[in-house]
Amino acid sequence: MKFYVTFGVQYAREPHPVNAGFHPDGVLEIGAKDIETARSLAFSLLGRKWSMIHREDEMEDSWHFYPRGITHRLEGLQIVLVPKHTGGNAEDCARCDQLPPLPYPWICPGEPVVEPS
Repeated sequence: MKFYVTFGVQYAREPHPVNAGFHPDGVLEIGAKDIETARSLAFSLLGRKWSMIHREDEMEDSWHFYPRGITHRLEGLQIVLVPKHTGGNAEDCARCDQLPPLPYPWICPGEPVVEPS
């Protein structure tokens, strides 16, 4: 199952102590068998420096709160940066390669414009 970790609004103006790329407008994706395991991973990697954790089905109607989307992913015990959309031809975009196939024409949506918090 996929779970998504969110971050407090203070990290919009100060760097997160574990990863300066964490931001309240984005989420960290964690794959785990259940929410207890995901929570345990979050605590072991981030300490108490995170806000909430959501199941994938809970996020369906909440993505508009996180316009940067999935910015980081936990792979093993390593936090990796998720590539950004480049715009233009979707075949040239590393982020589009990770999504389900786009309908023709294959145009990368580009990154959303995020207003300053």
